[in-house]
Amino acid sequence: MRSPAILLMLLAVVLLQPLKAEVRDVDPVDRSDTPETVLEAIDAARAAIPAPAEAAPEVRSDAYGRLGDVLFAHGFSAQAEQAYRNARELNPSVADWHYLLGMLAIDRGELNQAVAHLDQAIERNPFDPVAFIRRGQTRLDQGRPEAAAPDFERALALAPDAPAALAGQGRVLLSRGDHAAAAELFERVLEISPEATRLHQPLAMAYRALGDVERAREQIERIGSGSEPIADPLLERVQRQSRSPQFYLEVGLQRAEAGDLDEARRLLAVAVQLAPDDPVMLENYGQVVARQGDLEEAAAAFERWIGLEVDAARAHFLLGQVRELQGALKAAEQAYQSALALAGDHVEAAEALAFLELEAGEFAQAERRFSRLLGDVEQAESARFGFWAALAMLAAGDCGRGENALEELSDRFPSDGDVLAALARVRATCGAVSAEGLEEALRWAEAVYQTAPTTDNSATLAMVFAALGQFDDAVDLQAQAMFEALKSGQLEARPDLRADMERYQAGRPAGVPFAPGYPGLPNPVEAENG
Repeated sequence: MRSPAILLMLLAVVLLQPLKAEVRDVDPVDRSDTPETVLEAIDAARAAIPAPAEAAPEVRSDAYGRLGDVLFAHGFSAQAEQAYRNARELNPSVADWHYLLGMLAIDRGELNQAVAHLDQAIERNPFDPVAFIRRGQTRLDQGRPEAAAPDFERALALAPDAPAALAGQGRVLLSRGDHAAAAELFERVLEISPEATRLHQPLAMAYRALGDVERAREQIERIGSGSEPIADPLLERVQRQSRSPQFYLEVGLQRAEAGDLDEARRLLAVAVQLAPDDPVMLENYGQVVARQGDLEEAAAAFERWIGLEVDAARAHFLLGQVRELQGALKAAEQAYQSALALAGDHVEAAEALAFLELEAGEFAQAERRFSRLLGDVEQAESARFGFWAALAMLAAGDCGRGENALEELSDRFPSDGDVLAALARVRATCGAVSAEGLEEALRWAEAVYQTAPTTDNSATLAMVFAALGQFDDAVDLQAQAMFEALKSGQLEARPDLRADMERYQAGRPAGVPFAPGYPGLPNPVEAENG
């Protein structure tokens, strides 16, 4: 029987043996819907991993790390995590693998795991300000500002002007009630990085707490979704594994065309990250996020484009579209004017300005602008601009000129439904019209209605019936018009429909061809709500 001393010696020898790294297979990716260029990159990274007998653990660790980068860059987060875990098992002393595992955990919303990974990364490299920033931000997200405070302090000791570290420290101060110091830091970050528009929200809170209501209100109006930038070499290394910004652009536009706006946005955001100064990437990203309703993010993209190319008329026009959708009509007008100043033949900007003028009740100016557009466009668009020029005349109360303009358009475009409907409305409301004229208006209105029984075509036919004294028919058709508006969610914004219904129910015809509230004209409901 062996003595206890010999057994202890044998146990010591066993304990001193290096533990074998537990390396597991990385799951395959779904190849059915993955572009060939991405599959080629993943396959090449897999093939570059040497067998255990062919290379030292450190070499294999780097190879698994490269595979993780490629997978992470293309959105295969689960497989990327498996690859980084293998890299960590083979060489746990490298901080990169712990950090990237932490970033994947943040993406999944698993904040406790993220902190644990970042703890390991910082232990191995205590001189990386980005790791401290990420851990501080994660602790803030956990609702632990006091735990986050030392992280931001250390990050600022390593990188004194890092916007994300300054912002993080500001949030800690805000949680402590030190509103003046917090506001000072937020202002400093916004001076360094004005694109960090989400900071206007805590800055507004700080000013409100300080009793400065006016400055708080100013900040609230500027709140956006832009984050403070973080210079992150590791994530930049991952992003460089992508198949170029053009790849993300093309695939993102394909997803947008297919109606998958969330995926399109994700892909185009990567394209912008890879090529932040490329106007094509910014334009397409801005348009997709605008389609999602994220108007402030869209505006930020177009403003960045303008910052890169101040003479890009299209960038100013698109910014104007976003501002108009936000209800910031003065800002929209300025953007459209800038587009026209840069490109005098910018039809879209001129048309947008004409509609702003029409909706503002500036009928003469709108008429002039629509009339000018008639000479600048192809014949197919002439009917549309001619229609709106005539409508501006009618809205100004000039039935004679409006009718003449519509009749000229009707001669040129005899099958244009909008022109015929407008002429029918004019005949039904503008002065004394012969019985033959009203019968002709009825034929026009019925033809347009039969082609498309829409809200406005139903209302046009109702208007003609009322002019003929057939008020029961007018009420029935006006009710149909209102029902169609209700189905599309537009009834509340159409006071013209209700006003004419009340007249028909009282046995009176419509008073004007296009009442306030008709799309494109001043709307008393919107003015009241605004």
